[in-house]
Amino acid sequence: MRKFVPQFQGSPWRDGARVLHAYLVPDLTVDQDLAQLVRSCHEAMKPYPITPLSDNLLHATVEMVADTTADRITDDEREALAQTLRHHLDGAVPFQVMAGSPIANKAEVAA
Repeated sequence: MRKFVPQFQGSPWRDGARVLHAYLVPDLTVDQDLAQLVRSCHEAMKPYPITPLSDNLLHATVEMVADTTADRITDDEREALAQTLRHHLDGAVPFQVMAGSPIANKAEVAA
């Protein structure tokens, strides 16, 4: 397995650099089927040199601000982004997605 070298905008990732993301976060106390899938995946990965995400970090990335790093986005700009997301998600109702088998690669365990 090759060492994972993260990149941002085609260049090696700068130490400490962060980018803003919008995530969907499941409620594992409500979705027992997903909670069982997560437990099963953790159990299956035990013998391998993979550190799975803890349950509280489980998420689906919806969008990433890839124009710039998070340190270059002001507090006012972050608030404007958050307000815009709130506006567009106002009235959203719960929905279902299907999670497939986990796929481990050099960067993550994805489903």
